[in-house]
Amino acid sequence: MSRVQWGFSLLEVLVAFAITSLTLGVLFQIFGKGAAALSLGREYTQAIALAESQIASAAVDDSGTSSSGRFADKFDWTVALTDPTLSAELSVSPGLNLRQVQVEVRWLHRDQPRTLQLVTLQPITTP
Repeated sequence: MSRVQWGFSLLEVLVAFAITSLTLGVLFQIFGKGAAALSLGREYTQAIALAESQIASAAVDDSGTSSSGRFADKFDWTVALTDPTLSAELSVSPGLNLRQVQVEVRWLHRDQPRTLQLVTLQPITTP
């Protein structure tokens, strides 16, 4: 006489739970790293916007001095204005004065220091 059993054995249920928990663990890690990358990307976007605004304000500011400050209690920025060292390949019109504007933005992301640096040349307007 043969017995017919319906359902799963305890071993099959334990193996299914183990596979499910491993899969969920991997998925949670993937989503956690994605959220961290999204947060870091947002901070880089804010740092770029801050650096570009400092470059734009340096174009309007005729004082010709370097400056620094803090934005949103997170980002420290520094603007350095210097005379550029131009290579021989770069042709500059006579009478055109240029200055180099270098903006550096620093902040902490999860206790890791981050830095963004933008450098450009701007014409100097002389009255």
